[in-house]
Order: sequence, then C-alpha cells, then structure tokens
Amino acid sequence: MSKREIRLVCLIASLVMPLIACVSPISDPLGRKYALEETQRHYTELIRWGEYDRASDYVPPSHRDAFDDSIARLKGFRVTDYEVGRIDIDEDHTRADVTVTYHGYAETTLIERPVVEHQAWSREGMSNHWFVEPSRPSLTQIH
Repeated sequence: MSKREIRLVCLIASLVMPLIACVSPISDPLGRKYALEETQRHYTELIRWGEYDRASDYVPPSHRDAFDDSIARLKGFRVTDYEVGRIDIDEDHTRADVTVTYHGYAETTLIERPVVEHQAWSREGMSNHWFVEPSRPSLTQIH
C-alpha cells in the first residue's frame, strides 16, 4: 500500500468512526443517562441532608402528597451516609431503577442501621427532566 492510499484510508476512517459512534445502539447522544445520574445524585443528597422540601421537586406533582406523608414519618431520623447501587436504565432511556442504601439512626435509639430505598425514575417525551416515584417503606419503619 502506498503512502497516499494509507493517508486516504486514515482520512476515511477519521470521518466515518465518529459517525458510527453517534448511531451506536449503546450511545446516548442526548445525555439521558448523564442527566439521570446527576438528578438522582442531587435528590439522594437532599434526602441525606434532610432537605425534604427541595427533594420533593423531584417527585411528580401527582405523588407529592404521598411523599410529604412519608417524609413526615422521618422526623427524628438522621442519615449519616448513603451508597448508590447499580442504575438500571431501559434502552429507551425513559425509565430507570436505582437502589440506594442509606445509613442512619433514629434519635431515640442512636443505633445506626442501613435502610434500603428503591427509586423508580422516569421522564416524559424529549425532556431530560427526571422524576422519582416515592417508594420509602423501609425509611418509615426505622423508629
């Protein structure tokens, strides 16, 4: 192969490879997974620091009353740390499940224990705005 042919092959490869990457089934050109990871992290940190009013912004309006009720039961519980498990996102990048393990204690016992929360995330249409469905049965049984 001549130098000219090698340069031509390299040029074609440099033009074609980015296009292949853009249409790859594993690619996420609109940043859906990144937006989910950032939203999920922010929501979980708000829960960790007891900023429940701000965390409720991530709950769909139709579920906020149930969220507020479950949060009211957390009075006296302090989260000391958390671990985010695997994020399972569907291939359409519209739904995801995340398991978070909070570590915390009830002020009445001062015994730290792990509490597992399953977060069901979803988004609508073309938006990158993710919402979490309230699912906190373990957190309400910590006292």
